[in-house]
Amino acid sequence: MLNIFSSTVIEAVKNKCGLNSSLAFAYFYFDFKDPAKQNYRNLICSLIVQLSWRFASIPSTLQGLYSQNQNGMQQPTPEALSTVLKELCRPFKHIYIVLDALDECTGRERSDVLGFIETLVGWGFDNVHLLATSQKAPEIERRLESLNCSHLDLEMTLISQDIQIYVRAMLAGDESFRHWKDKEKKLIEETLMKGANGM
Repeated sequence: MLNIFSSTVIEAVKNKCGLNSSLAFAYFYFDFKDPAKQNYRNLICSLIVQLSWRFASIPSTLQGLYSQNQNGMQQPTPEALSTVLKELCRPFKHIYIVLDALDECTGRERSDVLGFIETLVGWGFDNVHLLATSQKAPEIERRLESLNCSHLDLEMTLISQDIQIYVRAMLAGDESFRHWKDKEKKLIEETLMKGANGM
């Protein structure tokens, strides 16, 4: 499940891009419970599909990939997928990519995903803006620190405070909760805060 920070960023990016064809966005969240949501190939394919939606017609680079792989009869290599993604990034004024919960990707897949991020940053495209979120993990911190990217450490207590403020505001301001007793609202708040755990 997307954490509140990432989902807020994604909604803001969606609103910013709107129907503006010069802007694009894509996101992917990793989930340790779902092997498909830890897969490096699935990540790249998802980004390609989402960016392709922003084109008026099927991009020629994607048509070329399809033809080169026997009209979809064989799987393209990760390198070929990466090349297509790179070409899809070129025409846009700005592209926003959000990768949520890198820490939920494990083993070889995590290493491949971090390598992909290094490749993406290595393209040096000024129009590509990447946000990756993760719990603290030494390998992730070490690999991303080497990229000279901005780093923001969000303490769980601060995130929990934000969630609590939001929940209280909803319980106080939403018309459907007005007839509920304070004791019931308090129980809802405590239950949601306990379940949220910063997410």
